[in-house]
This record gives sequence, C-alpha cells and structure tokens, in this order.
Amino acid sequence: FPLLPTFSQLLRHDNFEVRAVAGENIALLYEARWAAKTMGSATETPGWQDLLQQLKALASENNRYISRQTRVEQRALFRAYCQTVETGVVPPVTFNIRRERVVLESWRQIKQYDYCTMLLEGGMAAQLLHNGWMRSALGLESTPEAIQGTSVPGMEKTGKQRYLERSKDRGKKLMQVTGGRYFVEPPKASRNSEVM
Repeated sequence: FPLLPTFSQLLRHDNFEVRAVAGENIALLYEARWAAKTMGSATETPGWQDLLQQLKALASENNRYISRQTRVEQRALFRAYCQTVETGVVPPVTFNIRRERVVLESWRQIKQYDYCTMLLEGGMAAQLLHNGWMRSALGLESTPEAIQGTSVPGMEKTGKQRYLERSKDRGKKLMQVTGGRYFVEPPKASRNSEVM
C-alpha cells in the first residue's frame, strides 16, 4: 500500500492537526479494509502493524511539551482510531437536531458531515432537517419534513430583506412605546432621589 510510509511520517509531525487528520484517514482506510475483509477480498498488507503501534503510542502519549488540552484531545481521538484499526468498530457520533437524534456510524459519514459543515458554515442543521438529498448523501433516513420539500421556513428571503423587515418592526414598536415621539425624554429626578 503506497500511502503507509506517508501516513507514518504525518503521524510524527509536530502539529497536532496534521497528526489528527492523518489518524482519521488511516481509520477511514481501515474501515474500508474491515469491510473488504468481511467480504473475503482483503489481503494482509505489510506495514499495518507498525502503523497500529504508532497510533497506540499517540493514544497514550504523555509529553510535557504538549498542552494538557491537546493531550486529552489527542488521546481521545487516537483511542477511537485504534478501536477502528483493531476491531473495525467506529465509535458513533450522536447529536440532536430539534427532536431528532442523528447518529453517524462510520468514518465516511463523519468525514462527509464535517466537510459539509465546513462548506455550509451555520446552515447544516436546517439542511439536515429539510434537505432530503443531504440526508441521503450522509446515509440518513428521510424525515417527513425532508420529504415534503427542501424549502426552509424563513430561508426564502435574503438577508437584506430580513434586516429591513426587522428594522421596520423595531421602528413600529418604538413608536408604540414612545407614543409617536422619536425621542423619549429622560424621567425627571424627584427630590427624594437627590443626594445632599
């Protein structure tokens, strides 16, 4: 397998993000390897055991020059990667969107979800609720909201239209509160509130 030496080098990189992405890609490859093994088409690849030893070392690394938060995060990630490499089991990622519990059960789904989240920035929850295509791409079942259509309530307006409507609403509320005056006079101080 030609990528094994490259992954081995990336796991020794100084930057935590590089090591984490390399480990995630190794777990993704191992997941595919386990799937092929259950179908009877996988063969033993030289170098996998060395890679597994590197993953285990990173899962239990305790160097003082690495910040505590990075060590904790690294251990958790690389334990999950090791579990996939050794047993083929992927620790599921679960989260809630409104009343629905979403479970991502493979590294493929997790990587796709992360990538879509990065591209859509803040709109992923709305997409998962109402976009049947997005749900099928991630391997999730369709919900009644997603089956009805892909339009999201309130999303058909542009940001500028929503801003102008909110500004008008604020102006109307201000007029109601102030009795038609734009500027509200501050209340006059009473004699009891004066300090002598």
